[in-house]
Amino acid sequence: MLRLTQRFIFALISGLLLLGGHGAAQSFNFVSIDVSCGACPNGIARRTAAGGINPRGDIVGVYTDAVGKQRGFLLSGEQFFNVDVPGALAGVTGTLPTVARGISPSGKIVGQYTAPVNPTVPIDSPEYCPAAGSAACTKGFLYRHGKFSTVLFPGHPGAIPGRITPDGNMYGCLHDYDVMASMFSASWTRFGDTSLTANGGELADSTQSFPNSMSPRLVFHR
Repeated sequence: MLRLTQRFIFALISGLLLLGGHGAAQSFNFVSIDVSCGACPNGIARRTAAGGINPRGDIVGVYTDAVGKQRGFLLSGEQFFNVDVPGALAGVTGTLPTVARGISPSGKIVGQYTAPVNPTVPIDSPEYCPAAGSAACTKGFLYRHGKFSTVLFPGHPGAIPGRITPDGNMYGCLHDYDVMASMFSASWTRFGDTSLTANGGELADSTQSFPNSMSPRLVFHR
């Protein structure tokens, strides 16, 4: 558990997410979010970035600790909590570099982690990583009910779920060996997995289809 360094105005950030009414001018007060880090200069993380927020005002994101490692965080009830993917998901000990990107109203968290180098397993394995720094080493995760699980897309080595809806649908992107030329929108729903790749899949029930976009913020489910 980490201690809050400042007092935050959650109503402000919730307003940024919900965007208020149509056509009305809005004004906001901005505050800083800094994860505390005892070994870091001035006692705060070298870098803090917010990634998602839910209607309760819970915020998730990523910070850089004293040794330069990426670690996920949850800010809830004015307290910070670490969100660190366990190494067991990639067949190693310790924790893995983690980025928390989205949080549902019930507190389910999605994001990404980086697997250590292991080119000997199948490319769609949660342990596959051909070389240090490869985009294929970036895997998605889901945290719910106190447990982490991997989020992958069939036939592709990497995935990044960025948003999760109240009903558990996840939206983000998949990628192969770079994060531009081979990055495509992807979704993981109870009706099936789809993407914007060629032959990316069609849902068995066409009434459950939805528009896709490269940006998770622009994906809406019918």
